[in-house]
Order: sequence, then structure tokens, then C-alpha cells
Amino acid sequence: MRTIFRHPGRATLEFSPQERAERLAATTPRQRTEALLFLSGYAPATLDTILDAVEPLDETADPDAGDDAHPVCAVCGQPVGIFLLLGLDWRHYRGREPGGPFEIYDPGHDPVLTWQPAESLAAAS
Repeated sequence: MRTIFRHPGRATLEFSPQERAERLAATTPRQRTEALLFLSGYAPATLDTILDAVEPLDETADPDAGDDAHPVCAVCGQPVGIFLLLGLDWRHYRGREPGGPFEIYDPGHDPVLTWQPAESLAAAS
């Protein structure tokens, strides 16, 4: 049987997504806090992206957004996403939902992230 923990300080890319989820589930709250503190120094932009992704919805912006909300730009209302092959920045895109194909484009401003219910996103496309 393979252990779910590695030697401290040794990074590895050997785990499947399911194995990583199992490792995370086996950690204590203190270990999770320490891991996030380490990540904040080691890869601060990655931590910022993660925290943005799991941030609770702003209930004052749209109390009916719910769990099916999608990220959109607060400036222009167009969909935004993170495309890992291009980095960890939010980018405007257009294309068929779900699944694309997608076109990444520059509308002339940086995305300002907000969340919108899935129904209004589909109606806007």
C-alpha cells in the first residue's frame, strides 16, 4: 500500500486528481492552513487565483445567482475564464456553451470578475 504523504518539502506530480483529493481529505485543519501559508509564499499568484475561485458569491450583487453561477466581466457582462495553457489570468472569451469552441479576445479592458446565474448567461449569448 502506498502512503498518501510524502517526505516534507518534496514536491511531486505523481498523483492523480482523485489521489490528491484523498490526500487533502486526510489532512488536518492545521495542515491545510500550513499548506496554504506555504503556497502563499511559494506561488502567490496561484494562491490568489485559488482564493478567487472559491470565494463566496457576493449576495448583494445578485442574491439569486446560486451555485450555477458563471464568471463574467462586471464592466461589459461578457464571459471570462482562466485558460491554463495561457496562464492563470482571467480572460474574456466567446463561443458556444457548453464546451466551445472558444475564442479568447481583448475587449480593451481588464476583466473585472463577478458572477451571473447560468440562465442569464445563456440568454446573453
